[in-house]
Amino acid sequence: MTVLDSDAARKSQPHTAEDRLAWLALALTPGLGPKRILDAMKVLEAPGQVFALSLTALEALRFPASAAQFIFDGKARKAAEEEGAAVTAQGGTVLSYGCPDYPQRLREIYDPPPVLWVRGDVSLLSRPSIAVVGTRHPSP
Repeated sequence: MTVLDSDAARKSQPHTAEDRLAWLALALTPGLGPKRILDAMKVLEAPGQVFALSLTALEALRFPASAAQFIFDGKARKAAEEEGAAVTAQGGTVLSYGCPDYPQRLREIYDPPPVLWVRGDVSLLSRPSIAVVGTRHPSP
């Protein structure tokens, strides 16, 4: 495995459908958060490589045993394929951190989301915007 030292190195590689599927599979894997996913992707030569790793190699990426097993058993890939099909059927797009269209400003935060579910014009994500942030469980 080769370490990718920068986003520039990642951008120079083509981002395939298999790569996007791998990002989505990791995002849907229970027990993996954004930071752990991004750290693992820095180690892999290509995101799609995650599907071919042994159970030991997955655990070496600092994935919890249950998450590594979920990926190794093919459950993460199956979940990603189903989610990708559902998003496409609804006119949406899955945009992964590895995509050139992923918003640069999001890349700069501590734990950027590994994938974004987008409906509409993806290019608008690079324009100035406003976000409303709140809790899912507001107090009265």
